[in-house]
Amino acid sequence: MVKRFIPNRILIVACALLLAGNVGWIMRDTPTADQSSSQQASQRQFPLLSKRILSDDPNDILINFVPLRKDLTARFAALNGQKSFYFEYLPDGTSIRVGSDDQLVAASLIKVPLSMNLYRAAELGRISLDKTVTITNSEIDNAYGNLWQKGAGAKITLRQAARLALTESDNTATHVIFDNIKGLLSADEESMARLDVDQNMEAGQAVINAKSYASVLKSLYFSS
Repeated sequence: MVKRFIPNRILIVACALLLAGNVGWIMRDTPTADQSSSQQASQRQFPLLSKRILSDDPNDILINFVPLRKDLTARFAALNGQKSFYFEYLPDGTSIRVGSDDQLVAASLIKVPLSMNLYRAAELGRISLDKTVTITNSEIDNAYGNLWQKGAGAKITLRQAARLALTESDNTATHVIFDNIKGLLSADEESMARLDVDQNMEAGQAVINAKSYASVLKSLYFSS
C-alpha cells in the first residue's frame, strides 16, 4: 500500500468546500416551523410507519437502482470463483444481491464484531479500553499488520489494539483483543448473537454470507 501525503493547504480547501456544501444542504433541507409541526403530528398519528413516508416529498429519497443492479450482475457473472455481494440503500430499503446467501470464509470480517464486543464489555464496566496489556508470544501473527514487529512483551492499550485491528486489519491486535475479553460477555451479550446473524463453521473455519454481515454494519450506522 502506497501512502500519499496531501499538503495542508489542499486539505484546508477541501474541508472548506465540504463544510460549505454541508451548510448548504442543511439550509436547503431544514423544515419550516409549519412543516415540522405537520410532520410531528403525522408521526404521532402513524407511529408505526417509517418517517420517510411522511416526509413532504418522499420522492427526494427515491433512486432508480435498476441500471446499477444490471451492471453489477453482469460484472459478477464474469468473475470466476465464489462471491457473496449485498447492497442496501438504507433510506428506502432497496437492495441488490448477487449470491448474498452464499456462505464464504469470514476471515478478517470477524474483526468488526470482535471490536464491538470489546466496546460492549467496556460499556458494561467489565473492562477499560485504556487498560494496558502485554502482548504474548501466542498472540504474535505476522500475516497482516505490523504490530507483531514489536515482539512479545510489548505494551499496548486495548483501545489502540481495536484501532489497529479495524484500520490495518492487524492480526496480532485482534488476538490481543480476543484474549483479553474472553469470558467477559455471555453468549447472548455478544454482538453477533444480538444481531441474530447466522454463525456457521465449515472445515474448522467460520463462514458468513453478505446479507447477514450487512446487519453488523447497519447496527453501527444506526448506533443500535
